[in-house]
Amino acid sequence: MFTTLMPTDIAFPKSVIEKTVKEMGNAISQKYKGNSLLMLCVIEDSYTFLTDLLQSISVPVTVGFISIDDLLSGPLSKTIEMHFKEKCEHLVIVKTLFDPVLHLGLKSLSYLEFPRVNVDEVSLLISDSLVDQNFSLNYNGLVFSHEKLLAGYGITNKGIPKKYYPFTFRNLRDIYYLEKGV
Repeated sequence: MFTTLMPTDIAFPKSVIEKTVKEMGNAISQKYKGNSLLMLCVIEDSYTFLTDLLQSISVPVTVGFISIDDLLSGPLSKTIEMHFKEKCEHLVIVKTLFDPVLHLGLKSLSYLEFPRVNVDEVSLLISDSLVDQNFSLNYNGLVFSHEKLLAGYGITNKGIPKKYYPFTFRNLRDIYYLEKGV
């Protein structure tokens, strides 16, 4: 049974998040220099990350928002057509938390549906339990403990009943570990 969860220790302070996001944005800008790209932000957790990331990217970007369900429910090409009425050559999927199931699904879909499109992923956070796995990650930021839940910076922690995890923690600029409250 759950008890109320509260933010306790800071996992990543705002300054570390800002530095990491800026480095990721600069790397994306270098890779796509002279090109424009389409970015699909996987909502709900990633909007804060996306807005910060966009401030560090110096190439033209078209942005769309998509839920995980919509992203995986049908052909990715139909999703792209729905959000972007133009030809897609460079696509970046933006997620705050790296999800291995979504990652593998995107890889297989992108090879089948977009053989000529450069599809990258950018995730701010990855669980320490996944770091040594053989995932071909394009841009990945900070490593967190898989034994703890996170709060702040737009993270929602779906699956936890709202009475145990008030979503008001989403607006925190630091990323915190959640612990049982008193």
